[in-house]
Amino acid sequence: MIHMALQKSIVAEGQSTNRPPLFDDSNYPYWSTRMSIYIRAINYEMWDVITDGTFMPSTVNVVTNELMPKPRSEWIEAETKKVQINFKAINTLHCTLTPTEFNKISSGTTAKQVWKKLRTIHEETYQVKESKIALLTHNYEMFKMEYGEDITSMFDRFTNITNKLTQLGKPIPEHELVKRLLRSLPKSWKPKVTAIREAKDLNIITLNGICGSLLTHEIELKEEEEEEDQREAKEKKKSIALKASILEEELEELFYDDDEELALIARKFRKLMGKRN
Repeated sequence: MIHMALQKSIVAEGQSTNRPPLFDDSNYPYWSTRMSIYIRAINYEMWDVITDGTFMPSTVNVVTNELMPKPRSEWIEAETKKVQINFKAINTLHCTLTPTEFNKISSGTTAKQVWKKLRTIHEETYQVKESKIALLTHNYEMFKMEYGEDITSMFDRFTNITNKLTQLGKPIPEHELVKRLLRSLPKSWKPKVTAIREAKDLNIITLNGICGSLLTHEIELKEEEEEEDQREAKEKKKSIALKASILEEELEELFYDDDEELALIARKFRKLMGKRN
């Protein structure tokens, strides 16, 4: 029941731009990316507090000439508002966490501390991250359309690799993605690939644009295959009907010849019996 409730809450928050993305200890890169955008969309000063640290009002000690924290009673309104930004950021971060995740960072007194703790706990180590990048890069470079695979399935596999690379801090320029996707197609697609290269600027066209062109061509190919199958089926029916007709004629001739032969034998038999009589 708890798991189902959590799933429902995740779906619910995903439907509103007014709710921060929930973090439940899964897919930290996805959450941190969404959360950073969400916070900046609400108040960019909150993001500054998270990345640079909180503002604390200070004053100069007249004796030592050093900066020292200003007593709360001496804060002016502008300073109070700046301090509040830190607590607004902390509150926003807390609202995104499950109770388990909250317990891990509840000791943080600044938004920067909370964010850093989450990153330290959940972000993969450098070695693991680099290993993932190496594997994904290899999969990207060796990517090919599989036998019997349709364009939609191939595109999903391709973007799954490239999106993970982006999440790990290794985005690939879109014009490179376009060229790589075209190179992944089998020889049967060569005429279409050539047509695309001649008709479009691969440095400008988007990946979705290429996918749309390939999907359209795939539909055309399927329609041509269906028409060819229908033609072959009709030809096969005609061939079967013709063979049946020929066989029927041969059988009729055979039966006719047999009747003639039987009649001849009967005549000879009657003639022989007449001589004996």
